[in-house]
Amino acid sequence: MLFSLEKARKFSHRFMGTGRLLKGMTPGLDTDLIRAEMEINSDEYRFASMFSAFVWAMAFFALISFSMAYLTGEIRESLLVGFGAGLVLFVMMLIVILRYPKIISGKESEQVDKDLVYALKDLLLSISSGLSMFTALTLVSRGSYGYVSKDIRRVISQVNTGVPLEDALEELAISTPSEHFQNALWQIINTSKSGAGVEGVIRSLVDNLVAEQRSNIQKYSNELNVLTLMYMLAAVAIPTIITTLMIILNAFVSVGASDIMFIVLIIISFFVQLTIIGFVKSRRPEVHV
Repeated sequence: MLFSLEKARKFSHRFMGTGRLLKGMTPGLDTDLIRAEMEINSDEYRFASMFSAFVWAMAFFALISFSMAYLTGEIRESLLVGFGAGLVLFVMMLIVILRYPKIISGKESEQVDKDLVYALKDLLLSISSGLSMFTALTLVSRGSYGYVSKDIRRVISQVNTGVPLEDALEELAISTPSEHFQNALWQIINTSKSGAGVEGVIRSLVDNLVAEQRSNIQKYSNELNVLTLMYMLAAVAIPTIITTLMIILNAFVSVGASDIMFIVLIIISFFVQLTIIGFVKSRRPEVHV
């Protein structure tokens, strides 16, 4: 987004009705904003997303149109290509910005899952040593376990103000974006309520998480083979084949392959490569085993 959330709230408040037009596209936006800790109304965020995407599209339209007109001298074709490129960018930016809270909460979930195994191991060690659940959680909150320690510190703070430990853990289980952390919290809460020991439950959680992380690493390794092939096709093979065909057809049947067509091909190939690189990076598992 082009501006801070505070500025977005100020100018988007008057246009909340416009933001509601996209409500059907983002049914879970309210939950995503809460989990991403973004203090803004969902309708305000939708309009701010539309406005930001529009500004980016206009800037891209001006850049493409001016560049192509300068290089080719064809003003009409340059404006048409710039308009098409701006329209595509508007749709892409709108989708990305609307999904940004979900992406943020997803990244936080990955960070939680990355440190969760060691946090649970620390918790298991403390409980096995005879410490109470509250003391063990306090030690985890003081550790270097990223978002896990941060969330547990919030639980400890609530308990210190008089909130029962089980209630504070239930609130965390509801608000955390990590399904694994949520599952671990509910199992610990239910086991504590039943009066049984939690050591076996935590040990089982650790074993399952380690096995799943190893499985994710293996899956990513297998996916890299296909993704590498896709990148080579998009970056080398397909642009080369299309360029060769355009030159051959232009020589024999005079289809009129112009400089604009080659420029558009280069731009499309560039963005396809960026998309594949971003997808490969997003698929990489955030694990410590």
